[in-house]
This record gives sequence, structure tokens and C-alpha cells, in this order.
Amino acid sequence: MSRVVITGGTGFVGANLVRRLIQEGHQPALIVRPGHASWRIDSIREQIAVHEVILSDPFAVLKALDTLRPAWIFHLAAHGAYSWEKDAAQMIQTNVVGTANLLEAASKTGVEAFVHAGSSSEYGRLGHAPSETEAGQPDTPYAITKAAATALCAVARNASMRIRTLRLYSVYGPFEDPRRFLPSLIVHGLRGVLPPLVSPQTARDFVYVDDVLDAFLELALEENLETEFERREVNCDEAAMKAAEQIQFKPAQEGGRPVDFKTTVHIVFRLA
Repeated sequence: MSRVVITGGTGFVGANLVRRLIQEGHQPALIVRPGHASWRIDSIREQIAVHEVILSDPFAVLKALDTLRPAWIFHLAAHGAYSWEKDAAQMIQTNVVGTANLLEAASKTGVEAFVHAGSSSEYGRLGHAPSETEAGQPDTPYAITKAAATALCAVARNASMRIRTLRLYSVYGPFEDPRRFLPSLIVHGLRGVLPPLVSPQTARDFVYVDDVLDAFLELALEENLETEFERREVNCDEAAMKAAEQIQFKPAQEGGRPVDFKTTVHIVFRLA
């Protein structure tokens, strides 16, 4: 059992990670921003510790980690990942300054593993699926700040603390924001209508959140990990239209029973 700090623990992936850590017997403590949305963690509030800390304040971050003394840190806090998050200054404060402050404090408080949630946006808009070692071409404020955070993690590596970055693609699963693509696709399908769709030439990679959690925990545990994770592309336009058509008729085939979220979304992969 380890003491674990999670930033971004009230977010979609973070809330799932907190639940996995609880299931596996760890002691999660969440570092959250003031005014955070708590709906994803309300049902487990008695099983976790929550500390309000502004990540751009280095003294507050150091004080929190010095008090908590975690063995692991999972750094998922970010701003700009959603299309409605457009404040570039906030992206710099959270994604760059916040990451730098966490790394500095972690190095002073005996943290064993620091796992950072990067982003596929760091690669930029490419005409092919990039390799993990390909140089990024970030072209938005969010992508640039996330690439900077990954670079900070790279230069901060030392013998006493394992620092790893996972560049996440399009994660889906429980607690995802209902405005995101796959929840919207399912809702439209159950209503019998198609959602607005993008060009057939637009490709996205999707990964189920449980697989992401497996990777996070593996990175925290492994001291010498050299793994290239499998990547699979899905043409969202064609697959989404086929999936929406299938989802539309699924309740009737199931006798009107609710459709399981994970099973339904996997239609996208089976039909792509």
C-alpha cells in the first residue's frame, strides 16, 4: 500500500484513477484547485483526502507534498484539453508552472515515482501516426504548454525519482464529460439521430480508460520500463456513422434494456 498524490483527480481520467487506487489498497490524496467540480468524486469522498492547492504557488505545493509525503505522484491536472478551455495564460500557469513546481517539490520530499499525463496534441497535426520518439510540432497554446511540461519532466529525471510521461490520445469511459464525442455519439444514437460529424479524412485514436490506468500503474511500479504501447487508428466519421446506426437499434434488440457504455462504444472499433 502506497501513499499517492493525484492532481486532476476530479477530472475524467483522474477520477477513474482514484477509484482504481482505492480498489488496490492505496491511500490517495487529491490536490485540487479552489472551486473544483466535485461530482465525479462525491460518492467516494469519505475514502480520500482532498487538499486545495494552487499549483502555480511553489510554496503551497511544497508545503502540501511535505505534509503528505507520497511515494507516487500522478500529475493529471491540465487546462486547455477541452475545446471550451481557451485561456492561454491559465494553460501556462497550470501546465507549465504547475508542473515545474510539482517536480521541484517532489524532488525535495522523497517521491519515488512521478507519472505525468502528456497529450497527443504535443505531436501537432501530422499526416501520419507518429512514433513515440518522433519530434513534436505543437501548434496550439495547449499543445505547446503540454510539450513544455513533458520537456520539464525529461530534464528533471534523476536517480532517486522515476519520472515518466504518457501521451494520452482520446480516452473514453465512465465519468467522461457528456459534451465529448463518444458520450454525445451514444446519446444521439439512442435518440435515433446522427450527431454532427467531421470530415472522413479526420482520424483519431481512442483508448478505454481502464487501459490507461493499467499503463499509469505500470509506469509507477516499473524501475526500468522500455515499452512501446500499441496504437490503433479509428476513422471517426465512417465508424461513428456506423456505430450510431447500430446503437440506434441496440435497445430494441436487447428488449429495451439499457446498453452498457463500454460494450456500446466498442461498436466503433468493431466496425471501423
